[in-house]
Order: sequence, then C-alpha cells, then structure tokens
Amino acid sequence: MEWFLLTGQPQTGKTTVVKKTLSLLKQQGILPQPRGFITEERINAQGKRCGFNIQTVGLSKEQTITFATKTKKTKYKTGQYFVDPEPLDTVGVDSISHSSKVGKSLYVIDEIGRMEMHSTKFKSRIVEMLEDNDCVVIGTVAAPRYGHVVPLAETVKANRRVNVYHIKKSTRDEVCARFQEDVLQYLQRSGGVTRSKQSGVEAMGVEAHD
Repeated sequence: MEWFLLTGQPQTGKTTVVKKTLSLLKQQGILPQPRGFITEERINAQGKRCGFNIQTVGLSKEQTITFATKTKKTKYKTGQYFVDPEPLDTVGVDSISHSSKVGKSLYVIDEIGRMEMHSTKFKSRIVEMLEDNDCVVIGTVAAPRYGHVVPLAETVKANRRVNVYHIKKSTRDEVCARFQEDVLQYLQRSGGVTRSKQSGVEAMGVEAHD
C-alpha cells in the first residue's frame, strides 16, 4: 500500500500530523522529498477561523493562496465558506502533477475533502494518481459528517493501495506515532533513505489545529 491518509472530523489534528511527518522525513534524509499542498486555516484578528489557504510544499518557490473565505462571495460554497477553486485548479494540481523521472514520486495532499470537490481538475488528478503505481501519497481525506459523505473520498479510502488512519482527539498521539512509523518504514523498504540516520520514530505530541 502506497497511500497513507488520515481521516477524521475537523479539529482532530490531521494537518498537524501531516506537517510533523514531513518534518520527520526531512530529518531522516528521505528522498524524493515530497511535494504537494497543505490546506491551512486563515485566522482573523479576533483569533477566529475565517477561511483557508492552499500552501504548496516541496517546490523551489512555495506559494500560499487564498482558497476559501466567509466574506468573499463566489458561486461555490461549502458550509459557511465561499470557495474559489482556481488556486486548486492551477497551483494545487500543478504541485501534484510532476512525477520524478526515475522511480516513485512522493506527494502530500491535504486534503481530499468537500471544498476540493469544486475543482474538476483536482478530482481528475486524484483518479489518475490512484491508477499510477509510482505515486506515493501522504495526506488527509474527508470523513462522513452529519451523515453526508464525499463520494470521491470514499472511493479513495476503499482503494487497495490506500492505508487509512482514523484519528480522534483522544487517539491523535497514538495515531501520529503509528502513521509516522508506517510511512518511514515503507520509504525505507522502497529505498527512499539517503542517509544512515534510521534510528526509528519518536512519537510526537500533537495539538489539534485542523
């Protein structure tokens, strides 16, 4: 299984675990370095969440672009947020579209979720990646919420290539450690380590921000 995806309700720490795992891979000297994007919260002056940005990782010039807000109206809306799919159509999809010339490519995708379904290009790219055995993915995927499911998210979770990690506030440290260990062990087995620093995975405490 080459996909490692966290799933759970909002505010359980999914993005935080992904970011800590990326830091761990960098410390361990893993190649290829992952590229892709993370969805970060936008916080207003009152300390309240007011939207989301797409932040690219692993590119020569990393970018942060507004993806969803409560105030800038668009014709696309998820919950209380107005979504602009253009940044995902362009910068986001581009960040997960350049494969390594030799061997496997390592990507980060945060997340395959409700807001992202407004991007047809993103949905098509996810389907392509599922069919490409050279795509290794670290990321997050939506869980059912209030009885509503994201069909593509459920398709991804059911794919034989995908490891799914269910995370809750009460289990996030345990899940973080297991997620990091599984990712690192897979990359070690596939020849992704470039330095001898393979001393194992230290469990990291996680604070929930996503």
